[in-house]
Amino acid sequence: MSFFRDLERSIDERLRGLFAAQPGQVKEAIEVHRMVLDAVECRVQMLPRAKRRFPYNNVLVRVPEDQITAFETLQTDIRDFFTRERIEFPSNLTVTLEPGAAPTVECREITPPVPTAGTVRFTLPDASTLDLSRTRIHVGRLADVLDDRHRLVRRNDLVLEGDTVSRAHAHIEFVDGAYRLFDDGSSYGTSAIHDGRLVEVPGAAGRGLRLHNGDEIYFGQARVRFDLI
Repeated sequence: MSFFRDLERSIDERLRGLFAAQPGQVKEAIEVHRMVLDAVECRVQMLPRAKRRFPYNNVLVRVPEDQITAFETLQTDIRDFFTRERIEFPSNLTVTLEPGAAPTVECREITPPVPTAGTVRFTLPDASTLDLSRTRIHVGRLADVLDDRHRLVRRNDLVLEGDTVSRAHAHIEFVDGAYRLFDDGSSYGTSAIHDGRLVEVPGAAGRGLRLHNGDEIYFGQARVRFDLI
């Protein structure tokens, strides 16, 4: 119970100036804070070995609009409460405040939107540009790569001239919300001016290089600028 006493004392100090002309609202705000903590504690799950876990990453609290300012510290208060009570909770736990006629609490799981591939702009050696909207972009010297029996094995989206560019030189792939650059076993390698330094790009078996706007990519000696638009 010491946590609640400390919390009530802290809330009282924070709100005394806010509700100086209406001291009754300080008591009401403390009661609502306590109600919120009781509500989230009721949604705590029991785990093996006496562990406890709060499985939701968002707490929606509705209070009268003129009182919302009084509850801006709820996120910190809830996190402190879970920490003191040794209750596990998601690292991305947040509290959302919305106006409502009466105080209510809703515990919910919010799934972040899945990142989608955007449009990539390549500025080519001759200063022309090429815009592509794909999750995987193949780069090489020929538009169509054929095997020894003249069968199509790969089609390049970005075609670059030059003896240092291999037929199937590299690819750029949208992975985990970002574009990453991979070398596909080219003869002259792939590198990039990335965050102001020259970086050698690993092969397809590695994690590749995460590309940033304005990175300059060297496919062999053919230089291309990468931008998201």
